[in-house]
Amino acid sequence: MPGVGLNGDIAALPNELLSMVFESYVASWETDVNAAWGELWKFLSTVGRVSMHWRDISLGTPLLWRNIFYGDNEEYCPADEHLPGDIQTWLTRSSESPICLWVLGLARVRELDDLLATPAKNRVRDIHLYLESELIPPPPASEEPAPIPPTIPLRTSWPALKHLSLSMRQGIESARGLANLISKLTTIETLHIEGWPTGPFVPPPEAALLPHLRSIQLVDVYAFDCGMILSCFTAPRLRTMSMMLISGEEEGLPATLTAACAFNLANVRELSLLGRLRAVILQSILRAAPCTTTLSLAFKDRQHSAFTHVDFLRVTATTTIDMIYVPALEELKIDHQMFWVNPLMPIVQSRMELPTVSSLKKIGVPLEFEMSYAQMLVPLRALGVEVVGWIPDSVPYFLDKRRRI
Repeated sequence: MPGVGLNGDIAALPNELLSMVFESYVASWETDVNAAWGELWKFLSTVGRVSMHWRDISLGTPLLWRNIFYGDNEEYCPADEHLPGDIQTWLTRSSESPICLWVLGLARVRELDDLLATPAKNRVRDIHLYLESELIPPPPASEEPAPIPPTIPLRTSWPALKHLSLSMRQGIESARGLANLISKLTTIETLHIEGWPTGPFVPPPEAALLPHLRSIQLVDVYAFDCGMILSCFTAPRLRTMSMMLISGEEEGLPATLTAACAFNLANVRELSLLGRLRAVILQSILRAAPCTTTLSLAFKDRQHSAFTHVDFLRVTATTTIDMIYVPALEELKIDHQMFWVNPLMPIVQSRMELPTVSSLKKIGVPLEFEMSYAQMLVPLRALGVEVVGWIPDSVPYFLDKRRRI
């Protein structure tokens, strides 16, 4: 811009440009939940303290106020005279901008339906709900009947909602509660669930239809609970799925592989599995996901070779169609400390020689291995396969940076 030097005083910037600087800064933090809850709060407070001019500019920049933070926890929502203490003020300052809600605590979640009128709900694109275990009523005395676990009480629909993120210690009534919640949120395109509270599996009476859901990420859950969650809805457009599994339920997923769960897995094209992966779990998931073209595996267990778990991907001329895992697979990524190339060669070669399966076109190997032992990858590349280095964080999660606070 004419008249503005690169080393000039930021306070001398024209109002419009200063507003754009603020917007750019906020946008850079919005993809990270830690920053969004902490750094954005701090940034907005700081802007209000620098000068009245900066404060006026921030108040006249609606996009700065599109992230609405609501909760009683002083660690994440500290009282600040320069920041609104109520949702209505945030709504006013955000003008007509799309809204992202960050809500901490079951008690605050229960207030959302009453606090936001229909025009405001029509602007909500993202909802991040954080439920703490201490917000759950204590267990009753043994002589009293056990209460029904609380369900997230979003009683009305949110017609513009695209992204839903749930981080739970407790606070949702198992599969039935989740089915009840998402039945009101049929417009969502991405779903992130973290820390599912394990409980007995009771399939919901009816699986909700999520016609627009394209991506789902499950973090810190048991395989058993993955099946439970996927049984709560049917998503004909689901294409991307990421699971970060906790060890413990060796054969959990098949026990909860309902018709709805199997339907959702059958539509997946891009599948990422991370954690303590066992062969029995891998096989049950991949058996239900035959259309997978991109498979990313990150093994947390460093005591066993990854290839003791994935050798079943190798095929032969005598392998029957019903025994071939992921026949459409074109890209395979593996991260494991005990990685080496030789065991991978038969898998790649066998899938090239069998016409009933797709040939592997791309192989991802641990980034450190690719950088340190590039010569060892020559035989693999000689097969005509593209070989790249990768790390689990490079898996294209739909909410890859929205981590727990």
